[in-house]
Amino acid sequence: MKGLCRYLLATLFLLSSPVCLAEESPESFLSKILEEDFQGDGGARIHKGYYSDGKGEHVGDCGCIMSRAIYFLHEDPLLVVTKWEIVRVDAKRKKSADIDVRFRVCGKTEGERWSAMAGDARKDSYRSIVPFSTSADEIVTYRLVKKKDGWRLVDPPPPGVAKEPIVKKLEEEISSREKFMAKNPDHSLRLETLENLKEQLAALRKANCQGE
Repeated sequence: MKGLCRYLLATLFLLSSPVCLAEESPESFLSKILEEDFQGDGGARIHKGYYSDGKGEHVGDCGCIMSRAIYFLHEDPLLVVTKWEIVRVDAKRKKSADIDVRFRVCGKTEGERWSAMAGDARKDSYRSIVPFSTSADEIVTYRLVKKKDGWRLVDPPPPGVAKEPIVKKLEEEISSREKFMAKNPDHSLRLETLENLKEQLAALRKANCQGE
């Protein structure tokens, strides 16, 4: 009986030992981020991004501190994609990896984020969406680094996001701003911002994002 107890205790120890736990592969780690991006989860990168300049935060338009890993579907640079696929993994070094991802792209943004909240009313300062009549492949290289608590994405590139969540977000923002401006016609929220969101939505709807 004692021998059986010792055997069971030893088995439990081995199963709980970090040595026996399989480490997450870099491609598995990145796949989760890519799928979260594709679904339009703008906050998914918040604990997974690593910045080579050491600055992981910035002051947002709201005046509050925000993680640079978060992106906003109606403001920030992104690719409009129908699918993604990991095509190359270079993980020869234990602490880092370079991974090539092939996106099927049906549109992309130009410009940074709209800056009306910062007081810039120039039309050319707003983000625009360029729709593709025919989707095309684009390779993006993702760099990963291994930290004590797992893999991190180095200097996250613009995400590849499906058309549907971007459309939904733009519709929500337009509706919200129209209601607000109807109740607060003298507010400083700029009409140009609302018109820009409508232009983005109209352009996005022209993108040929049929799955292939």
